[in-house]
Amino acid sequence: MKPRKYTLLQDDTIHIGFIAQELKQVCPIPVSGDPNSPLHPETGLPPDPMGIDLSSLTSVLCKAIQEQNAVITALQTQMQDAIARIGILERKTKLMPAL
Repeated sequence: MKPRKYTLLQDDTIHIGFIAQELKQVCPIPVSGDPNSPLHPETGLPPDPMGIDLSSLTSVLCKAIQEQNAVITALQTQMQDAIARIGILERKTKLMPAL
C-alpha cells in the first residue's frame, strides 16, 4: 500500500489516499466498485467507481500495527539478550591472560 496524490474524476478535486485498484491486490475486503464497468455514455464516468471503505481499512491497519509491535518487542528482547552476552564475553576476554 502506497499513499498517493490523485484527482477525482467526478469533480477534479485533488486528494491524498490509496488507489482502490492497488489496494485490492493486497487487501480486497475494504475495496468496492467494478473496475471493468463501461463508462457512462453521457458523463464519461464509471457508473460504479471503485472506492475504499476507510472504516474497514482502519481495522486492517490497526491489526498490522499490532503485529509489527509484537515483532519489534521480540527483536528488542533478542537485542537485549545479545548485548548482555556480548558484555559477558568482553568481561571474560579481559580476564584472559595475553598470549
